[in-house]
Amino acid sequence: RHGFRREQEESWRRRRREGEWGGRTALEMSLDETVEDRSRRLRSYQDEALANKYQEGVREVRRREEELLGWLNGEEDVDVKVQKLSNTMARSYYKVLAIKDEFEVARLLLDGSLQREISKGMEGEYSLSFHLAPPALNWFSKSSSKKFAFPAWLAIPAFRLLRSMSFLRNTVLDPFRLSADRKLNFKLLAHFEDDVALVLRVLSAARNTSWALPAYKLSVELLEIPNMIRGYGHVREEGAAKAAERRSELLARIDSIMERVTPVTPEK
Repeated sequence: RHGFRREQEESWRRRRREGEWGGRTALEMSLDETVEDRSRRLRSYQDEALANKYQEGVREVRRREEELLGWLNGEEDVDVKVQKLSNTMARSYYKVLAIKDEFEVARLLLDGSLQREISKGMEGEYSLSFHLAPPALNWFSKSSSKKFAFPAWLAIPAFRLLRSMSFLRNTVLDPFRLSADRKLNFKLLAHFEDDVALVLRVLSAARNTSWALPAYKLSVELLEIPNMIRGYGHVREEGAAKAAERRSELLARIDSIMERVTPVTPEK
């Protein structure tokens, strides 16, 4: 059973790393393939409106990056040529939009892949239980990550109920909207969208200057920040704290460039 559990976890990690494009990893997919793949996932996660929001965000960054590439007129820079900024935007924006909240965990556990994995890895009779750490049941300190075992006969109906309630996500009727994790997710999304707006401004302002490439490199680093944040609970909070420090450093450097490339309006 322990061997199966390890194989199952590795299988799930592999599926998360890979897209549905011939077994290639997300980093091996083209930008268009990544956008198509993530848009499809966002439709399953929530709805068409969220997928459209994602596509528009990537489109804006891609347009600005292509303008920069045209201005550079063939200057050798691998990151620009491979559209590193747009690819980073495509992956990171999806990450902050499609948070694995309670509704999404329920949907993923019920999508059929779990049963297929069990069928492949187990023979004969077996019992299934889910080890979960609901915040409401975990009265331990932040250094603890106590999990509770829930039998399938109890957990699966609860997952089905949660999946059916996903339309309440981020509304006033969302029962989880006031949780610490959800508040952190709202904050991370707001920060990321603010950072995207800043990236668009600095690339536009620096386009015809010697600061264009430095601004571009910093923009890529800024939009990569969501990848520093993983897990749940205190693990996620610790990652977010480190990411916030890095974000502050990058924002200061970008602000410095903005001061250099933004024309000063003379006082009247």
